[in-house]
Amino acid sequence: MAAPQMLPGVPRGLEYLNMLDRVNVHQHLDMFEVMTGWEKKNKYRICNSNEQQFFYAKESSSACDRQCCGPIRAFTMDIEDNNGQPIIHLDRPFNCQGCCCPCSLQTMDVQCPQGVIIGRIEEIWTMCVPKLQVRNANGEVVFNIVGNCCYCKCCTEVPFRIFSASTGEEIGQIVNAVLKFLSGFSLRVLVKRLDRL
Repeated sequence: MAAPQMLPGVPRGLEYLNMLDRVNVHQHLDMFEVMTGWEKKNKYRICNSNEQQFFYAKESSSACDRQCCGPIRAFTMDIEDNNGQPIIHLDRPFNCQGCCCPCSLQTMDVQCPQGVIIGRIEEIWTMCVPKLQVRNANGEVVFNIVGNCCYCKCCTEVPFRIFSASTGEEIGQIVNAVLKFLSGFSLRVLVKRLDRL
């Protein structure tokens, strides 16, 4: 992989992402978890389109949260480069989700480096279609992410479309691809190259 150069306005460690039009995220498959149903801390390989790993992500959460709260649990996630240097820190508090609890929706702070918030992802209340807003450090909406009403399909690809908040143009997709039993979680992020959003 080519070494990226420093870019103005891009936090240190994220320069490589500017060169990509596709990111693949693969969840580590833990056989103990598959066999017992005991939810363990998630780990992910983050790769380019040639499946070359450039980041590694690991979850930090309590066993009680993982077993009792499942996908709405509180967690932090540290994303490191291949040298083990911290790049991104994600912090998601416990919140309910879905149409029954519109007053306590999912949020996640994105920090780079840890302690410096560069953005936030917020769930938007809807009856059926999952929607998220991505905000920058100033709280301005920069992206809208829209799923479809059937986003819990097994053994298929589930797209979430990404729109520019300023133009409304579709600029990419997040595709949740669970293609085989026991294959683990796989996520593909496809984005159009844009000079400035």
